[in-house]
Amino acid sequence: MATTAVGSVEWFNAHVFSHLLGLGGTPLRDPPTACFPNGVVFNGGLFCDDDGRGNVTHIMMSSFSLSGSLPSALGEMQALQQVWLFNNALVGTIPTQLFALSSLLSLSLYRNRLSGTIPSEIGALSRLVEFDVNTNRLSGRVPDSVSQLTALEKFSIAHNGFSGRLPRLRVKPTSEGGQYCNLYDNNFVCCYAPGTSSLCSDPNLFEQPL
Repeated sequence: MATTAVGSVEWFNAHVFSHLLGLGGTPLRDPPTACFPNGVVFNGGLFCDDDGRGNVTHIMMSSFSLSGSLPSALGEMQALQQVWLFNNALVGTIPTQLFALSSLLSLSLYRNRLSGTIPSEIGALSRLVEFDVNTNRLSGRVPDSVSQLTALEKFSIAHNGFSGRLPRLRVKPTSEGGQYCNLYDNNFVCCYAPGTSSLCSDPNLFEQPL
């Protein structure tokens, strides 16, 4: 009996999609049966590498009516570069195993019902360009390890319940010279000194308590 390769479409359906679906969930599409090659324009589903191995590199399932949780098995998909699961109803915490994916470039989980904290392991994602978890139910302190994310171009954690002192964020300027960094509607008591070069430091992005 053939063994299903870790990271393949079949493996994804058995170990990941079943968790994302949740109990009684009704996705807008059936479980994926195929993978699209990278570079193909498609509104949702899976993309795979083009080296013939069939490893999933992109999960693009935004607005799929998913109501389950993020399984730790995501951390076994070593070819993953992009995870877009925004605008669903996902619950539970962000598994620490997800931050062991050295190839991950984009993690977009906004507009879900995720709780817990941002794991400190996030600092290991040296290639991460986009991190967006706005409009969830996350809380606690933003870990100091986010200051190790030197490839960041987008950092959005607005509309959660984060508190404490915000670490320094190394968000690269956009081509227009600004920074895509949204920290609004949290409970930070203090922030790093504004005006520091190459940091997310616009005080207008804060809602500070009186």
